[in-house]
Amino acid sequence: MNSKTQAPTAPLAQMRQLILNFDTLPPLAIPLDVPANNDERFQQFHAKNPQVYRALKSMALQLYTQGHRRYGMKAMFEILRWESRLSTVGEPYKLNNIFTAYYARLLMDEVPELAGFFEVRGTGLDTE
Repeated sequence: MNSKTQAPTAPLAQMRQLILNFDTLPPLAIPLDVPANNDERFQQFHAKNPQVYRALKSMALQLYTQGHRRYGMKAMFEILRWESRLSTVGEPYKLNNIFTAYYARLLMDEVPELAGFFEVRGTGLDTE
């Protein structure tokens, strides 16, 4: 079978089955006065762009329902970037990768099914 007719790999096929409706998401808004502190930066971004959390939560729960017990937040960010028409102001990026650790921890803290779903490394985000 040549590469043009080859069936997609199982994970890719599963991802194509996800029901993601990004067309209804409003554009992202990032304040022009971006703080230097990443914690504050994330809090501002999250407060102004709740649709990002909702989309990531929906995607993660769909993956969980399909049988995945671990998944990568950075992969989910890439899917969100690719599959959506999100636009941002104030920063050159739709979704800044510095926010992946924050969203992973937030989802695992707030959604019981997702506890341990994302691999996270010890950082300044963790309390001792």
